[in-house]
Amino acid sequence: MDESTEPKLLPSEILRTPLYAIADEWLALVDELEAAEGVLTPELEAQFDKMSGALPVKLESCAVVLAGMKQHYEVLDSEISRLRAMRESVDAAVAALTISDSQLLARFDPEELVVLEGLLRKLLGGLELPE
Repeated sequence: MDESTEPKLLPSEILRTPLYAIADEWLALVDELEAAEGVLTPELEAQFDKMSGALPVKLESCAVVLAGMKQHYEVLDSEISRLRAMRESVDAAVAALTISDSQLLARFDPEELVVLEGLLRKLLGGLELPE
């Protein structure tokens, strides 16, 4: 910034002041100038000098904040997409591993089921079950 556009408000003051408040101050100064029928009094000139450069500095700082917020949003959006894909993968794995009893039994031939039943009875018969 050159001297003519350098703000007379301290940068910390500009950054703490909401954008709408700076715009309102400018509009109020313009209203005062119009009420004075365009005559720039020393008081108005001092107020304009004080406010010069404040709006561009504030707009630039808002642009930086918005750019940071946009980048953060993009990172969050990417992470949400990654987590959704992971969830779909886990859901598919669970669905593939989850089968009902009837689906399990349907995988065996009836003769195999008879053999399995006999083996289970033999195995259970040899166990001592607590009463």
